[in-house]
Amino acid sequence: MKYPNRAQLNVWLLLITTLLVAVSFWTGNLDGWDLYLRIAAITLLAVLLVVNYLWNLLYYIVLRHKVSPKPSCPYYTAEQCPHGDKSECRYDTSVCHISKPRIKSYRSIALTLLLVGCMLVSVLAELVVQNEGFGSFLSQNYDIYTILKILQPVSNSFIAAVVVYFVIDIPGRLREYQDFFVDLLSSEKHLKQMEEKRLTKLRKKVTWQLHVKDFPNMPRGLIDIDERFCEMLKHPYFKTYTQRTTVSSNGEDGKLRKKVRVEYTAYNPHDIDKPIRFDIGIANSLSFSGEPSLEEAKTLYQLKSFYISFDSDVREYNLLPLLRIGVTKELKDGFLYNGRVVIMPRDKNSNDKEPFEKERLERQNCDTQTEVEYVMLEDSSLAGLFASFEDKVRVKFEYEVTVPQDDISYTKRLRYPVKYFTLNYSLDASVQNMSVVGQIIGTLIDQPDISAEISEDKKRIILKTQNWLLPKNGAVVVHCKV
Repeated sequence: MKYPNRAQLNVWLLLITTLLVAVSFWTGNLDGWDLYLRIAAITLLAVLLVVNYLWNLLYYIVLRHKVSPKPSCPYYTAEQCPHGDKSECRYDTSVCHISKPRIKSYRSIALTLLLVGCMLVSVLAELVVQNEGFGSFLSQNYDIYTILKILQPVSNSFIAAVVVYFVIDIPGRLREYQDFFVDLLSSEKHLKQMEEKRLTKLRKKVTWQLHVKDFPNMPRGLIDIDERFCEMLKHPYFKTYTQRTTVSSNGEDGKLRKKVRVEYTAYNPHDIDKPIRFDIGIANSLSFSGEPSLEEAKTLYQLKSFYISFDSDVREYNLLPLLRIGVTKELKDGFLYNGRVVIMPRDKNSNDKEPFEKERLERQNCDTQTEVEYVMLEDSSLAGLFASFEDKVRVKFEYEVTVPQDDISYTKRLRYPVKYFTLNYSLDASVQNMSVVGQIIGTLIDQPDISAEISEDKKRIILKTQNWLLPKNGAVVVHCKV
């Protein structure tokens, strides 16, 4: 035999006591047991309502402090929680703040208590006669007309509620409005009209919800990497980047001399009518015999050429007369290099506020050949060389640098994303008993997207990519003894 549960028992008791109250008000003469029946029925109804409320309140408090064998939930708000149903959640859901059944249960209890209370107020307001005591109220006789008059406003309220729910269909309208706003929010036209700050915030929420739905334990820091990838889209990118390096040996002191030639084309990811600033500077570490000096820097590093062209214009502007070389000391004990050179504008440390642009270079004389000036700097981080362009910019430069013979490795890292990267690295005949090996380094690299070609004598290697390399990615080449 199946016994009713506590909720079913409470419903039946409430119905029975409510029926007893109605019958007690319907009886004609209240001279004995009728009066006691009315008092007992009203008292029992009040007791049941109070006990039910206290029981649910106590039950909620006990569950809230109950120790569960499951781990506690790490999501403090409903917006963070990815679980829409308790059955798929691995955490303790006894006091879950988004559990739909629990919210619905407590909401139903609250609405039931409110409804019964309103009905009691309506009935008492009609039954209690002014200036009469509660005893007179209990002992009075009430005919069918009085009962119907009392229940009429309550019935009208129920009719209005039914009409609102089924005819006007408020829940359905709310769902339609919700779908409308979701469609509006996800529409391309609306997204284009949103401010960048609000759109970025929306993208972060969508990315979080997209991943954490199936992976609730994923660290938020990994999802924040999405911000770094999206930030790259705002900066220039290289369509092609080619570097050719030839290494020779100085027979006298055994140092290595590297001739480096770089060519690349950078593109503006913004609208063509919105110029973008681009860092075209160069920096190299040097190994001084003692304290860094300008005279030794001139022998260790020479900038041979520096050309730039803008957009569809085929003219190449010679920037060499407009540049100078800054020399600084690197405070790094135990390293082969103790100095650094950076390329700067001729009249200032950095032109980040007034970058090179086509119109300004057209007004300047860039064809005169003058010796590049070397200057000492206190801090190389304040130096910078920038250009501004609308569509694309092409840069070509060449320099020679002397490095210690013990420096048997070379690492090339990119500052901007590049689609097609090529590094041609070779040792000439003066570098004897040495060969080279190398590889592409970075993240998100597939083997079919890269290639490495080594010459027959193993003194030249050509590394290429057919897909994107991210900033800080690049290539490494090592000199090996034969």
